Amino acid sequence: MKRKTIHAPIFLIARFILTTIAIISSNYCLSQCIKVEGMAVVESDSLHYKPRGNKCEGLFRCHVGSNEERISIINFSTGKLHYDLQHPGVISLISSVPDKVIKVEAHPVSLSTFYRMDATLNSNQPLEWRVNDILAKINLHHNNLGVFGCIENSRSRVYVPVVIAGGDNALHLVLRSSVKVNDVRWQYKKVDQNGSRQYVVPNNSSLGDFFPNTPIKIPIDPTLKGTYELQIVAISSGSLDQIPETYIIQIP
Repeated sequence: MKRKTIHAPIFLIARFILTTIAIISSNYCLSQCIKVEGMAVVESDSLHYKPRGNKCEGLFRCHVGSNEERISIINFSTGKLHYDLQHPGVISLISSVPDKVIKVEAHPVSLSTFYRMDATLNSNQPLEWRVNDILAKINLHHNNLGVFGCIENSRSRVYVPVVIAGGDNALHLVLRSSVKVNDVRWQYKKVDQNGSRQYVVPNNSSLGDFFPNTPIKIPIDPTLKGTYELQIVAISSGSLDQIPETYIIQIP
């Protein structure tokens, strides 16, 4: 007796293919999500940090307090972030580095706002960042948010600007301190191809004193191009200790 060959309906095959693609895409995006010590999410909260399309974004809880005195980069971009919370649209981010995939991060200026966004960006396709996904729902104003790109491996992290479509052509480099700091000073060193450093007109003027949750804007000479070591030094208002920071930045 001949066995009957049962053919699966076309719609079942199509559904299987679409489901497989969705799982692969979700797993890829999930691999981009960051796990930081002390960072936890409440999955019952619809706004929690998780994969959202082409990025990971949302709120989290920080269970580990830190008294570490740090000055961190929170924004490095060509053009300023600007969006309307009342009429949320889409922020389009473009890579400034050809032929390389860069990592994109967004963080609030305020240390008490536990939000972040992580994504990857290549030179062939902009990142479409919908304001209504999270930013509008938590009323996070563009003046309280920074975004930057970076190229990193196990040994180093190089900060690169992300281009904000529709913004100005100026570079905006912004830092944030975890404590009140006095007498913030900065200087650049040019990094050659062999890794050697040399000063580029050391800056001896002070940017002033800054409270935590206050943006610290670092001037960038528009004539600078290439890779630089950015050196920051300040005095902690509380401990009176010196806070030195060094970052590698790449200016296209």
